[in-house]
Amino acid sequence: MQMHPSRMIVATGDASNTPSVHIWNIITLEPYKVLKTNHQNGILHISFSNDGDFLVTVGFEQFFSIEVRNWHTEEVIAFRNTDELPILDVKFNSYDKYEFVSCGYRNICCWKIEGRSLVRKEWIHVRETQRENDPIFTCTAYLDYIVGKQVQSDVIVGNNFGDIGLVTNGKYHVIK
Repeated sequence: MQMHPSRMIVATGDASNTPSVHIWNIITLEPYKVLKTNHQNGILHISFSNDGDFLVTVGFEQFFSIEVRNWHTEEVIAFRNTDELPILDVKFNSYDKYEFVSCGYRNICCWKIEGRSLVRKEWIHVRETQRENDPIFTCTAYLDYIVGKQVQSDVIVGNNFGDIGLVTNGKYHVIK
């Protein structure tokens, strides 16, 4: 479930062979809209862009597909399969609705929407050398700060070891 930035609606995804996203009015508890997706087997994660126009969903199939749409018009902006590594969270950049991050088993990926394509801007594959098991990144967010007159955004992630990690300039740093 994901709450819209307006705090007036929420989106939920169902688990079925042809899953849909359900948009709900939280005041009346009535369905507002049902959006058919291109996913299969269910929807794992949902995130709204900060302006509330875009909705990104992650499908629960072998290659964990990602779909971005303008939920108002129901237009699918971009769709692609990723790979066999599970995606456990997805978040839009706070200042750029054409950019979002996903994370999961041993990987963190920054995506850019270019036209109708989803392009991997950065893909960080992490192997843990000091532990027996590799990290599973379970949650992510953007860390925004001002440098001069520009807003910079780095990615922070949490993992199954309880660590916080920072992704900056294409590199992953563990902060304990």
